[in-house]
Amino acid sequence: GIGGAIEAPKEKIIDFWEGKQPYLINTDSVPIRYTFCNSIEENFNANLCDFENTLDCPSDTLPYLEPWFGTGVYAEAFGCKYFWRDRDAPAVHYTYHNINELENIQKPDIHSGKIFSMVIEAIDYFKAKTNSKLPICITDTQSACDTATLILDPSEFFIGCYTEPQLIKNFLKIITELIIEFSQKQVEAI
Repeated sequence: GIGGAIEAPKEKIIDFWEGKQPYLINTDSVPIRYTFCNSIEENFNANLCDFENTLDCPSDTLPYLEPWFGTGVYAEAFGCKYFWRDRDAPAVHYTYHNINELENIQKPDIHSGKIFSMVIEAIDYFKAKTNSKLPICITDTQSACDTATLILDPSEFFIGCYTEPQLIKNFLKIITELIIEFSQKQVEAI
C-alpha cells in the first residue's frame, strides 16, 4: 500500500522486521528529535515521540531511535566548536580557514570527540530505557564532502578541489576513515 491505502502499518512493520515482507513504503512524519537534542534524555524523549508518530503515520516506515546531535559529529572531532541552541539543531563552525592548514592534518583519535562519546552514551541510554526492544540506528552521518565543508571554509574546500586535488583527496580519505571507524563503533554499541 501507499499513503492512506495502508490499512495496518504496525502489522506490516512487524512482518518486515520478521522477514515476512521484503520492503516497506516510507512516508515520514516530521521528526522533532532534530530540534530537541541538547541532552541525551531530551533526545530520547523526542525520539519516543517520533517513534510513536511514525506508528500513527499512514506508511510502512520502520520506526527507530536515532542518537542525533547535529550534523557536525565528525567535524567536532577535528576541533570544530559546537554551538548548542535551544529547541534548534546545534551548529558547528569550521576550524580551518585556509587549504594550506590541511597539509599535515591527521585523523583524530576516535576517543577524542566529545560528540562521539555523547552518541555512544545515547545508544547505551536508549538500550537501557527500552530494554533493547526498539530498533536503534547510527547517527545521521554526513558525507565526507559535507563534513569537509564543516571543518574547512567551504570556499577554500571547493577551490582546493581544483588547485590542490591531492590535498583534498587525502583530507577526504581521512574523514572517510573516521566515518567508517566510528560507524563500526556505533554498530558494536547497538
